[in-house]
Amino acid sequence: MVGSIVSNVPEAAAVMLMKVGAGCEAVSVQCSTAASSASPSPSREVSPKLAGETLRGRRRGFSAPLINCQLVQQELPSLDLFAQHSSHCQRLSDEYEGFEKLGEGSSAVVYKTRSRKNSQEEVAIKVMRFDDEEKLFNAQKEYELLKSVSHPHIIRALDFFTFSMGAVLVLDYFEGAKLGRAVRDTPMRHFEEATACRLGAQLLEAVAHLHSCGVIHRDVKADNVLVSHDLKNLCLVDFNAAKQLSESQALTMTGTVDYMPPEVLQGQSPCAAGDVWATGLCLYLMLYGQLPSERRALRISFDSMDEAVHRQGSLVRLDGERWQAISEPCKEVVLECLEVCCELRPTASDILAKPWLTMAAATLTEVPVTLPVS
Repeated sequence: MVGSIVSNVPEAAAVMLMKVGAGCEAVSVQCSTAASSASPSPSREVSPKLAGETLRGRRRGFSAPLINCQLVQQELPSLDLFAQHSSHCQRLSDEYEGFEKLGEGSSAVVYKTRSRKNSQEEVAIKVMRFDDEEKLFNAQKEYELLKSVSHPHIIRALDFFTFSMGAVLVLDYFEGAKLGRAVRDTPMRHFEEATACRLGAQLLEAVAHLHSCGVIHRDVKADNVLVSHDLKNLCLVDFNAAKQLSESQALTMTGTVDYMPPEVLQGQSPCAAGDVWATGLCLYLMLYGQLPSERRALRISFDSMDEAVHRQGSLVRLDGERWQAISEPCKEVVLECLEVCCELRPTASDILAKPWLTMAAATLTEVPVTLPVS
């Protein structure tokens, strides 16, 4: 789910999210002195520095919900059962039923439940507890961003509301697995080329759509890609780090180091090309069963910060027995996604126009595979 749901909760919870739309009131929060004096949870951002507008300025126009931050501080250690949450949020029990706990993180619990309003539709609910203003603002921004980028392969947000201890994010329920788990559970521990072609195209379509909306994800990785058990469908989730390219402030380094592109490792601001790089790594994982070992050496070599400024060419060499079975058009797509120079890296839309993605799905043979349901 979004709002760090995939990274903050166990596998079972991360598996349940998918797709976007709905309305809600803009929110902000004013915390008590007791809450503001407490130690904040560590941020996902590598750099805490914010450029441009001040926090207060960015929140101008938001109304304040009734969140008792002192109450959150007092009860935070016992984050566990639905009964505790429903006692502070009547709307949870009024509108949803059949709560099944999927997992929890340091400040959120994820439930699978059914909507009383929409014919018992199964949904995934992330109940978040906040002790500071920034976390609530980020959760609200994530919800609003998801509303603006509706796409079949992007998680769909259904509702967002606040209560006395935090906020609730409601998402479509998706039964499947994280990409890494899906790859490991296949008999060969990697996808067939036809499967990788279909799912890779879906991921590129999601990324290309985001970019067309002026949004970059900034944390595309296997844990944020969900795959259905029949390997027919894919969805991009967890938009906690996503940003609008139109925002005036400089974007800070964020995301998962293993998926960071060379330019971000050098200290440049994240951009759309970084999403393409991470998508290429996901495609490599689908085809090979693990991430390229070259990425570790790349990270070490860039400690000098100046070494890769003029470097061109792909990160990887696709040789060895496994890659001999892969078509040249497929390898061309992987190599171009992993172009070290971001200025030479194609856009997601350009890659979608490649022959492998426009024709291969219809010509490649595929042995049907169904993943085990855990």
